Amino acid sequence: MFDLILENASVLDGSGREPYSSDIGIKGAAIERIGNLEGAEAERRVDVAGRTVCPGFIDVHSHADLAYFRPDHAELLSPLVKQGITTFVGGNCGMGLAPVTREHRDGQKLYLEVFTQMNFEKDVRWNTMGSFMDMIEKEGVLLNTALLAPHGMMRISALGMEMTLADDEAISRMRRSLDESLEAGAFGLSTGLQYFPGNQSDTRELVELGKSLKQHDAIFTSHMRSYTNTTLPLAIDEVAQVARENDIYGHVSHIFSMPWFGPLHRPALKALKWLARHADFSSRVVPDFLIEAEMKSLLGKIERHRNSGVQIGMDVMPPPPGSRISWLFSPPGR
Repeated sequence: MFDLILENASVLDGSGREPYSSDIGIKGAAIERIGNLEGAEAERRVDVAGRTVCPGFIDVHSHADLAYFRPDHAELLSPLVKQGITTFVGGNCGMGLAPVTREHRDGQKLYLEVFTQMNFEKDVRWNTMGSFMDMIEKEGVLLNTALLAPHGMMRISALGMEMTLADDEAISRMRRSLDESLEAGAFGLSTGLQYFPGNQSDTRELVELGKSLKQHDAIFTSHMRSYTNTTLPLAIDEVAQVARENDIYGHVSHIFSMPWFGPLHRPALKALKWLARHADFSSRVVPDFLIEAEMKSLLGKIERHRNSGVQIGMDVMPPPPGSRISWLFSPPGR
C-alpha cells in the first residue's frame, strides 16, 4: 500500500523526453512506482491534473550554507524547498563556514561575523571541513548540500588579513587545507576575486591551487575579478587559464556584465536604470541587437575557450523582472 498517490500528474522525469500523464505512488520519502495506479491502495490520493511533477531543482550557486550554524536553519531555508529546490551548492564566492583554523583565528572571526552576524565563539562548533560536514549531517539538513572549499577562509588562515601576494610557503599552507577539505568531501574550490581577501591573489596562486584540484578530480569556480564590460573578458581568460593549465573544469559564477561609459558613466547609468524601470517604453525603443550584443560577445568568448579544449562553463542569475533592458546585464538563460 502506498502512503500517497498523485493522480493524473504531468510528469517531467528529467530524461529529456516529452512530459507524459501518469500516476505516482509514494511510500515514505521515496517514489515507489510511476504508472497507472487506479486500482492500487493508498492512505491518501490527490488529483494533480494540470500540475507538473518533476525532479527537484539544483541551485548551483547558493550561500544557503551560511545559515547552517543557526538552530532555525531549516525554517530559514524552507522557501527554497517551496520553490522546488532540493539540492544546492554552497561555499561559493570564496566564502564558507569551514575550515576554521587556529592560525589567524581573529581574521577568520571577523570575516565570518561580517558575512553572517554570528557570535563566532558561541556558534562555531567545528574546525575542519570534515568536522563541519559531520556536524550538519548529525543535526540534519533540509536540503541536499554540496560544498565547495572557500578560498577566502583558507587564504586568511595562511596569511591573516594581510594585503599581500602569497609566497610559496603560504600557497603550500593553502594547498594543505584545500587537500584536507577535498578529502573530507568538498568537490571543488571557490574564489571571490573581486573582494578581500581574494582580490589579493594573483593568477599564479590560483594555478598552484589548481594542482590540488587536478589530483582530486575537483572543479574551480570563480566570482571573478571584474564584471565590468571593459575588463570582464580578461577575468574570463583568467578562469580559463587556471582550468587549461591544470586540465580541470573551470566555472564562471553568475555571469553578467556591467557597462562602463567613461566620463559619461554616471548619466548613462541613470538612463539605463530609468529604462529598466519603464519596461513598456524600453521594449518599444531599445532594439534587440543592443540588448543582446554584450552578452553574445561574452558567450562567444567562453565558446572559443571551449572550442580550444578548455573545460569551462558558467551559471547565470535571472535578470530583474519586468524589463528586457535588464538583459544588458545578464542573459535570459543558458
